[in-house]
Amino acid sequence: MDKEDKTIIKVSKDGPYIVSNLNTLRNSKGVFIETKPTIEMCRCGGSGNKPFCDGTHMKNGFSGEKKADRVPDKIDTYKGKAITIHDNRGVCSHMGHCTDNLPSVFRMGV
Repeated sequence: MDKEDKTIIKVSKDGPYIVSNLNTLRNSKGVFIETKPTIEMCRCGGSGNKPFCDGTHMKNGFSGEKKADRVPDKIDTYKGKAITIHDNRGVCSHMGHCTDNLPSVFRMGV
């Protein structure tokens, strides 16, 4: 994979994650989700088309600002056979999708 093929994630101010060069995306059940060269991923938690952004952040008052009382940044790393997940509760939306739909990913030594 050369530099141009690497997946890039940019955070838009008070809006979605802008993701480029994402070749494979699956939901928690392993079903492939179609991608495009650049996609917008929901960050506010309110999209009716999750995981994609549908513009709801402009209506629900979403702010990407880090509030003083938020969970502090702390990265936990979970290494698997084919993937490593870096989990930062400080930027998590706490919707529970990852832990509810695939809890085995977040158990060490499994």
